[in-house]
Amino acid sequence: MNSMEGSRTRITGAAGGRVTADVPGHRRGLSADTLADRALNRLGARAETLWGPP
Repeated sequence: MNSMEGSRTRITGAAGGRVTADVPGHRRGLSADTLADRALNRLGARAETLWGPP
């Protein structure tokens, strides 16, 4: 497991491409899959247009 610490933030990588960022009281997933899922969720139904005809 690799980690890098800032003043209050700890970013940790683990097997399988998982990455998390921790600050006191909060944890966020930062792996490519997690970030892509969040982006697609924010797009909602508009995400379907990404694969449709121009």
